[in-house]
Amino acid sequence: MLEATFKPIPAQPLKKGIQVHANRRPKSAPGWRRSFDMLWAIVQGMGMTLRHLFRKPVTFNYPNQKRPQSSRFRGIHRLQRHEDGLERCVGCGLCGVVCPSNAIYLEAAENTPDHRVSHGERYAAVYQIDMLRCIFCGFCEEACPEDAVILGPNWESASSDRGDFIYDKQRLLVPLELKDDFRPGMTWPERPVETVPTSTDLPEYYLWKLLKKNSQNEKLRLKK
Repeated sequence: MLEATFKPIPAQPLKKGIQVHANRRPKSAPGWRRSFDMLWAIVQGMGMTLRHLFRKPVTFNYPNQKRPQSSRFRGIHRLQRHEDGLERCVGCGLCGVVCPSNAIYLEAAENTPDHRVSHGERYAAVYQIDMLRCIFCGFCEEACPEDAVILGPNWESASSDRGDFIYDKQRLLVPLELKDDFRPGMTWPERPVETVPTSTDLPEYYLWKLLKKNSQNEKLRLKK
C-alpha cells in the first residue's frame, strides 16, 4: 500500500477554540428571611444536642457490661445434656435435614453397654455446624425431638480465621457442671394465643364500625 493513501499526521494537535462567557454579575447577599431560616436551623440543631446532652445514656460499656438477652434469643448453638450427664442428642439427623443452608453435618454411632453416651440406641459421634453458613433460623431447634440442640444466648463469634467458625461437638456440648442449666427448645405454648377476632367471631363489632363510618360520611356530606 502506498504511503500517499495515509492521512498525514499534523505536527501539532489542532486546537479548538472554546468561548467561555463568565457571569460578571456579582452575587447578591442572602436576604433577611434566608438568614433567619439558617439561624433557626442552627438553633434547632443545638437545641436537640442540648436536649440529649443531659439525658441518661442508653449505651452499654461493652465488653464490661452486656445487654441481657431474651430467653428465645437465637445465638450460638448448644448441645444439651440430661440430668444424669448423658447427651440428649440421639443422632437422628433431623436437624441436618431441616437446615435450609445445609450447615449441619452429623455422623451417628451405636451405643454399647460399655460405652453409653445417650439414652437412645445411637449418639452423635461427629457433630459440626458451619457458622458462616448458618442463618440462625432456629429450624434445627424446632425439629429436634429431644431438645438436644438449642440456640443459646451467646452471640460473640468474631474471628480472623475461617476455621474457627466450624463448631465441633467439643465446642457445642454443654460441660457437665452446667448440665442443670437446661432450657427446652421451641415448643407449643400451653395456652392458646390471643389473635385478632375475625368477622365470623364478632359480626356485631364490624357492623357497628360500618355504621359509624357511614354516619361520619353522612355528616361530611351535609357540611359540604
